[in-house]
Amino acid sequence: MKKLVYICFMLLCVVVLSMGFTACNEAEPTPEPEAEVVVETEPEEEVPTVEAEPEPEPEPEAVQEPEDRGPVSILFVGNSFTFYGDVPGQLQTLAGAQGIEVTYKDISRGGATLSDSRANAIEEMEAGDFDYIVLQDQSMRPGVDFDGFLDDVQILSDAARENGVTLVLFNPAAMDEEMLQFILNLAYEQAAEEVSAILINAGGAWIYADQTIPGLVPSKGGNQAFIAACVFAATLFDLHITEIPEGNRYNSDDAIALAQAAWDFVRFSR
Repeated sequence: MKKLVYICFMLLCVVVLSMGFTACNEAEPTPEPEAEVVVETEPEEEVPTVEAEPEPEPEPEAVQEPEDRGPVSILFVGNSFTFYGDVPGQLQTLAGAQGIEVTYKDISRGGATLSDSRANAIEEMEAGDFDYIVLQDQSMRPGVDFDGFLDDVQILSDAARENGVTLVLFNPAAMDEEMLQFILNLAYEQAAEEVSAILINAGGAWIYADQTIPGLVPSKGGNQAFIAACVFAATLFDLHITEIPEGNRYNSDDAIALAQAAWDFVRFSR
């Protein structure tokens, strides 16, 4: 009897184990995918495109009429290289023919140095109403006594500045010997740089003309004075002399060639 009960118990255990094993092997149901949530967004409002207005075209610049310079007043301080060939008068004639009125006062004296004329020049600047003061020292002095020459130039430069006058240094064609003229050129160029003066380098223009114009014979009161006046006109007023005005002191056959040489030299030197 006990054996029968034991066999029944064993059979019951087998059945129970068999049912548990079958339940474990059954596949769990696959969960259904969650439905995708679609969020509807309101369409963005279209921003209307604003076309940029075209920029206005710039108005053409008005053509400026040349200003009336009015009379230009110049004080000349030098010696015979200034007055012998009437450099101031020829400058006045050349400029006047092209519409520029030049008035001047010449206090040059024969053989005078700037030391001799300094006090008088300062008095004239204080008493007068000059636009420019032109300084020209005694022939070779700038080359042999540069320090003395520069001292006078600096004193007169200070006086010119105080009186609102523009300083100009005039280096004339003073030497027939090219090497001596070259020494003068260097002295005037250095002094002009020291005091920030305008340089009228007629000496340099003469050397240039002598190299480019065949048969040129120097004449202190003739062609050398004339080329100096042309260099003044080109440097101060940017004038290119192509015709010699009637009544000018110098009107020889080589005048046009000299005027052209002066213009070329000034233009190349700028």
